[in-house]
Parts: sequence; C-alpha cells; structure tokens
Amino acid sequence: MNNRPFLISVFFFLLGLIFGVFSALFHDYSAYFGFDPFDNFNPGVLFFFKHNLKVAFLLWFGAVTLGITTLVNLFSNGFIVGSAVRTVTSQVGLTKTLLLILPHGIFEIPGLIIAGIAGFKIPYELLKFVLGKKKEMITEGDAKEFFKLVAVSVVLIFIAAVIESTVTIGMAEKLDGGSKMLVENFLFLLFAIQIILMGLLQTRRRRKYHHYMELYRKALEEEDEKRARIYKSYAEEYSHWWFV
Repeated sequence: MNNRPFLISVFFFLLGLIFGVFSALFHDYSAYFGFDPFDNFNPGVLFFFKHNLKVAFLLWFGAVTLGITTLVNLFSNGFIVGSAVRTVTSQVGLTKTLLLILPHGIFEIPGLIIAGIAGFKIPYELLKFVLGKKKEMITEGDAKEFFKLVAVSVVLIFIAAVIESTVTIGMAEKLDGGSKMLVENFLFLLFAIQIILMGLLQTRRRRKYHHYMELYRKALEEEDEKRARIYKSYAEEYSHWWFV
C-alpha cells in the first residue's frame, strides 16, 4: 500500500471530520442525527451495505476522475461523521455516542479510507510515470493492488453493515448505566488489536524495505541508473515507520 494515497485519504477524511464537528457547534443537525433516527424502522444488513457500497463506488471512481470524486467524498463523509458525533454527543453524552459508533465504525471508517486509497491509487501511479519515477504507466502489480484494495474495502463495509444492523441498533435500544464500563472494555480491546496489527504491518514494511534495497543494489551493479532510482524511491517510502 503506497503511503501517499494513504496519507491523502486520511488527511481529507480527518479534515472533513474536523469541519463537521465545528459546523455542528453552530448549526442544529438534530433532525438528521437524532438519537432514534429510524423511528421504529429496523433496517437490515442490506440497507447499510448498499448505502455504504454506493459511497465506496464514488471513492473507487477516483481512478477514472483523477481522484476528484475520491477527494470530495472523503471530505464529505468525514464531515458527516464529525457533525453526527457532535450532534449525538450533545443529546446523549460522549460515552453512549461512542457505543453507538465504535462497534461498526472501526470497520466502516477504515473500509471507506481504503476505498479512498484505491481511488487515489491509479492517479498516483500515473503521476509517478509522468515524473519519470516508473517505467510503465500502469503495471499488472498496480492493477492487482487496486482490486485488492477494492476487495478489502468491500469486506470491511459488509462487516460494518452486519454489526450496525445488529449490535449497534441493539445497543441503541438497551443503553443503561453500565455503558461507561462497556466503552472502557471495548476501547481496551480495540487498542490491543491495533497494537497487534501495527506489529504485523511493521514486519511487512521492513521486509519490503530490504527487498527494494536489494533490487536497488543489483541495479547499481548492472549500472541501470533509471531502475536504481525507481527501486530507491520505493525503498525510501518503506523506510518510514508509518508506511504500511
């Protein structure tokens, strides 16, 4: 996974989220994000899955629009999340808001960000080709990575839909005084999972770094400066601790 599409996706989502929070401080969005938004309507898995799949499609479509639809939709979805969190928090408090968002949000938000990375993937590779940092415009590896990102985002979005239609709605109906303890336990579990995932990703990063450095040294031995420059740029990307 290239670091620049990842950073760009996270940046625009967080930017939208921040704007959404501040916007909700001055505007009343309670009509859109009330504590009981479904009003006796109990949506199923397909309801949430189809909705988020439409959003993901617009994010993937950035591969055709040079990232424009991806950028706009990452920002707008971040804005929606930010304004929803601020609005619901003002109604039921932060603890209950976290319980309503975190169970499905830890899958849905990464799923949308990964869909955003897929949308930026092709434009990013085209830019690298134009700048002379790669030999081919779009390689077979680039196409495989794009579809892998699409597949991962679909899986995460589906898992989020299942959780949102069952766990989240169930919590919305049964929140009580023990919600603070539930949040604390859930956050601890989430933190533990993140530590494990980061360890696995860092192992993969180091392996990729050494792989490209070896290719870089071989290219230098063969006096292929262009190929050496390409491999060195890949190795430099994987040298950063946050590059996964």
